[in-house]
Amino acid sequence: MSWRESIQTASFRGVPFGVTRATDDLGRRTVRHDFPQRDDPYVEDMGRAARVISVTGFVLGADYMTRRDELQAALDQPGPGILVHPWYGSALVSLTSARMEHSATAGGMSPLR
Repeated sequence: MSWRESIQTASFRGVPFGVTRATDDLGRRTVRHDFPQRDDPYVEDMGRAARVISVTGFVLGADYMTRRDELQAALDQPGPGILVHPWYGSALVSLTSARMEHSATAGGMSPLR
């Protein structure tokens, strides 16, 4: 199976949307210790950093306003929800922020960040 065939339809709390891009912030939590009269700092590893997934998506089509409203309602619900990520599959995630855009020149579509 090719990578294109393995991409899943994105959704959050069961509401589907298209995705143009997804990025992940990865890494370790560290603390740098600087000491007087020493040229070498010590870096302490505090464990894995929280993974932050950013998705750039959209709702599109003749019924985009209805689908936009459904997605807004899903994003506004408190607590964690199931995200179906196009490349990673299903995961229970906590939403920290979302931005829905509207434009007179992009009729029939609402971009989501």
